Amino acid sequence: MTAGPVTDAEASAGRTQRRLLAASESGSHSFCILDAVRDSSGEVVDFRFAYINAIGAQLMFDTADNLVGKLYSQRLPLSENRGTFAIYKQVVDTGQPLKADLHILTPDIDATWLQIHASKLEDGVAVTTTDVSELKQTAASLAAKNLVIEDNERRLAEIQKLARLGDWDYDFSADTFRWSSEVCRIFELPPDTQNLSVTEIAARIHPEDRERLLNVTLQILAGDMPESVYARILRPGGGVRYLQARAQCHVDDAGKIQRISGTVIDVTEKIELHDALRASDARFENFMENSPALTFIKDRDGNMIYMNRSCMEVWGLDPETSIGKNDAELWSPELAVQFRELDRMVIDNDMPDSLVEIIPLPGGGTCALLTSKFPLRIPGKETLIGGVSIDITVQKEAENRAIQALAERDVLLKEVHHRVKNNLQVICSLLGMQAAVTTDPRTVAALRVSQDRVQSMAMIHEMLYGAKMAKDLDFSEYAGKLMAELFSSYGIHPARVQAKVNVASIRLGADRAILCGLILNELISNCLKYAFPLLQEGEIVVALEHVDIDYLRMTISDNGIGMPDGFVIDTAHSLGLRVVQILVKQLDGTLSFSTNHGTTFELTFPAGDLQHADPQLHI
Repeated sequence: MTAGPVTDAEASAGRTQRRLLAASESGSHSFCILDAVRDSSGEVVDFRFAYINAIGAQLMFDTADNLVGKLYSQRLPLSENRGTFAIYKQVVDTGQPLKADLHILTPDIDATWLQIHASKLEDGVAVTTTDVSELKQTAASLAAKNLVIEDNERRLAEIQKLARLGDWDYDFSADTFRWSSEVCRIFELPPDTQNLSVTEIAARIHPEDRERLLNVTLQILAGDMPESVYARILRPGGGVRYLQARAQCHVDDAGKIQRISGTVIDVTEKIELHDALRASDARFENFMENSPALTFIKDRDGNMIYMNRSCMEVWGLDPETSIGKNDAELWSPELAVQFRELDRMVIDNDMPDSLVEIIPLPGGGTCALLTSKFPLRIPGKETLIGGVSIDITVQKEAENRAIQALAERDVLLKEVHHRVKNNLQVICSLLGMQAAVTTDPRTVAALRVSQDRVQSMAMIHEMLYGAKMAKDLDFSEYAGKLMAELFSSYGIHPARVQAKVNVASIRLGADRAILCGLILNELISNCLKYAFPLLQEGEIVVALEHVDIDYLRMTISDNGIGMPDGFVIDTAHSLGLRVVQILVKQLDGTLSFSTNHGTTFELTFPAGDLQHADPQLHI
């Protein structure tokens, strides 16, 4: 039997096996060969170490000599083998190689990641194990950094959205743009739009700005980098937006521009606000210059800062020579002191103030100005003095004429009152003279009563003549004088019957005072004649007060014997009481009386002016 070829194959296989084993011993990976252990049914139930290199034995915390021949489950029970048995069994059963990453954690070593490559070898498995802990750590570190980068990019996108600021980059060699999502939003492009050409970008620039933007681009390519450039874009959905762009060039070692990057920000609101403010300033300046009111601004020291056209025309001042000068340099000493005093009051009190100024006109004469000055506060700067003057010369002249006319009218009215008073005094004297030559007591009494009535009216005209204003009088003073006259007329001594006047500070016009005076005359006369017979003592009280804002109440009361039983004022036959009722009607008032420890008459009438005062008594 010849054994030549077989011996050579075996020898070759032995050499190959020795080389592989030698390579595994000198390598940096763990390597082992496991033979399958089967039960009676042929099912793989365990593995036996047929070979393991030194590195593999070290990972098993053992030696190769001690491990070879032992069962896998003896070294790594099923509860601790982390699924490796199942992997090896699947390789043997399917014949397909498998790769898996295992996380090993033992009390003796730090956490370790192992990568297992298992291939079928005869009725067993060849296993190569590699420590990939560093790779795992590197991958985890890269993943963490990627998360940070993604978070930063998200934050940057949010910030750019809030600021309406996008970044862009143009590659010359590829002729394409790259930009952030905010640039897409500004241009109203889909969020994932990239790589638009220069031509496509130029189509979105406002036609009026394209040539200027092209010149700026050429300027940048020439190395002259502007700080920023403004341009308008047309949005697909309509409308125009204003953009501000900044750029910087990136060159290679030879100085050739490779790309340009920069930022773009939507400044539409800023531009529109600036245009609105500029238009507002123009409107305000136009309004101020054409306003008929004189408007000016001065600093705290009184130096003129601004004056409108009306100031120039009325004051006769030239802005070129007046701006920066103070009042002492522009006006007479008297006016300068007056103007400066008002300036100080405005600054010291920090509140507006006004006065009427009489200033000379350039062509002669004077002008009356109602000037209001106020603090003009500017944040971060000193407070200025603003002023507005209105020409009230015509109104002032009309006011002076009205004052003069009123003064003349008052003089004439006083003269009328004086003459009426004199005429009434003449009538009183005539009545007195007639009474002196009359022998009939009843006639004499009637003449005396009529004399008192005329005297009550004469007294009113006398007081109006002596008053500062000849249109009304103090009724408290009048009531006191009238009572004194009546007490004297009836010979009543003030010690026996006291007169009291409780009248608030109320002034009555002539018509109302005459009516109230006549009523007062009749009722007090009635008290003096009938209330205190047989030298009886007592008092008479006159009061006038406001019931409310619309009505007055006059009360005449005494503590005499009172009215007889069954007395009804409406059916009284007394001429005096009939006169009182007529006068109350002319006052648009109401009259009531009560008898309780004397007699009280209460007259209530409107506080306003009489709408119809009939001076005649219709009896």
